[in-house]
Amino acid sequence: MAHDRDAARLRIAHAGLTQVAVERVSRTSFGRMPITLVDRARAQLRRFFSEGPWTVEDDAGLSGLVGPGEGWTEEELAPGIRLGYGWRFTQFKIEVDADPIPAEPALAILRTMSPTTLRDHGH
Repeated sequence: MAHDRDAARLRIAHAGLTQVAVERVSRTSFGRMPITLVDRARAQLRRFFSEGPWTVEDDAGLSGLVGPGEGWTEEELAPGIRLGYGWRFTQFKIEVDADPIPAEPALAILRTMSPTTLRDHGH
């Protein structure tokens, strides 16, 4: 999956998909955890699917909190945004990947705007 995981995480946050991603991962992966640990793990997932920093130490902390298990799920969260989660070699992992946003649609929208509209929006 992602070579640039931070960019994919940011895209999920900007698309307003944080809660959807948290629900999909937690419903599939946290079923056997005590509820107090589920709340902590969900809080860490909300941080993962945000604009904030996420480190390899954070990965290790989430994996330790979730604990051992098995199974891997991959799904498309939204068009062009893919999510993988579960256990790899007994460690809980999350992988995200997002296609680059093409510049052409944004340019096409700008071309349809009148000069007055562009000036009013600082362009």
